[in-house]
Amino acid sequence: MRALIAGILLLFTLTPTARAAAPVELTGAAVASAPAVRVNPPAPPPPEVEPVVALSLCDDAHLLRVNAGLPDHFDYLAQRESKCHNDVRTYCCYGIYQIYWSVVRTDHRMIPLIEACGVQYLSDIYGENPDARRGNTCVARALYTVVGYQPWRT
Repeated sequence: MRALIAGILLLFTLTPTARAAAPVELTGAAVASAPAVRVNPPAPPPPEVEPVVALSLCDDAHLLRVNAGLPDHFDYLAQRESKCHNDVRTYCCYGIYQIYWSVVRTDHRMIPLIEACGVQYLSDIYGENPDARRGNTCVARALYTVVGYQPWRT
């Protein structure tokens, strides 16, 4: 402990010039002996994310129609029958293409096609969830395959 106190006293008794190190004079250009490595590099900039644009119901119905392989006329039918909404119900019919479910689901020509769509119940074709919209479009495709435009004639 006495040595520590003696060292502290000696430090304070030295003159300021004695405490300061002699200045170093630089001559010539500095040359690196190894490549510089940054110890704490900055964080990378955040990735640029494109904004997600929600599709309108008719744009969505159009994409579903194209994916199902239905003719262009079905864009008009979707607008005419339901304004592209899949939660529209009339006295008999449901969804974007106003499928007459009680008739379609019992038609022997339609049953295998409807099953291929993964549709078993009304809830599979009616409602605004994406699966029901796909189901309604798939059943419309099946109906069109079997009987053409006849169900949508006015």
